[in-house]
Amino acid sequence: MKPGAARIPETTEQTAIGGTALLVGAVLDGIPENAAIGIGLGSEGSDLGLVLLAAVFLGNVPESISSAVGVRQEGRSRAYIVGVWGAVTVGCVLATVTGYALLGGLSPNMVSAVLALAAGGILAMLADTMFPEAFEHGGPWVAMATAVGFAVAFLLSQATG
Repeated sequence: MKPGAARIPETTEQTAIGGTALLVGAVLDGIPENAAIGIGLGSEGSDLGLVLLAAVFLGNVPESISSAVGVRQEGRSRAYIVGVWGAVTVGCVLATVTGYALLGGLSPNMVSAVLALAAGGILAMLADTMFPEAFEHGGPWVAMATAVGFAVAFLLSQATG
């Protein structure tokens, strides 16, 4: 990390690109991850689906806040921001319902494949948009928080069986 990088202000263009990238990332990783929630509810029962729901919610709150700030600094209205995030929410809910209704009865191997695709989408979005900015502003503590987050997710998955 460049010394003093956290104190260097981003330009409006950099912030807007980051906000738009996060919004696009939310769509690209949100659809598979919400389909995975639906599949988890349909094939594994409510425990896996609820763990996935909690993980997705906790992961998407900072993403959506960061995106909203960036898009707002781009000059978009609050109505626009609420509208696009509302559309993302509706798309993700539809993906959950579709995952439950159409994909919940998949074989365990296919469920694993879809869950791996969802996990890959999440990791790709994090690596491309969230981690660089987080490391720039948060330094080495970001790595520790990420490791703790993965450990908590693992422990939750083990606790629910």
